[in-house]
Amino acid sequence: MTLLTLLAACSGSGDTDSAPSSDGACGEPSEHSVVLVVKVVDAVSGDPVDAVDVVLDDRGWTYEDLGSTTTGVDGVASLALEGVTDLPDCWGTVLDYVLEVSDPTGFYTDSESAMNNALYNGIHAWGGEADMTASPIELDPA
Repeated sequence: MTLLTLLAACSGSGDTDSAPSSDGACGEPSEHSVVLVVKVVDAVSGDPVDAVDVVLDDRGWTYEDLGSTTTGVDGVASLALEGVTDLPDCWGTVLDYVLEVSDPTGFYTDSESAMNNALYNGIHAWGGEADMTASPIELDPA
């Protein structure tokens, strides 16, 4: 199924009923503010990695970067994200949030991590915050 077909299916019927649709269509989109907190560590030593760039990319709906920052000395980065789309019944098919981590010095290789689950839970279960520091992102030396 092509992306165009999926987007057409997710245009909705105007129905505001929140029950899942049996025809496979997405629910009505809504935008949310979410604070995403991540930790970046060295894959070999486990030490925090500071001064690397962290960007949240929306690759499925707006095709825009929703926020960017750099990690601190503790390896932690906090992104205050605006416009995170919630698309009921289509989190696994249309929405595609990816965290990109890159080292401007080139010491570490770039990394990407899927963030759909974190953002979904940040919206629906965790009160607008998705704290992922318990599952650090590991960067491999180049």
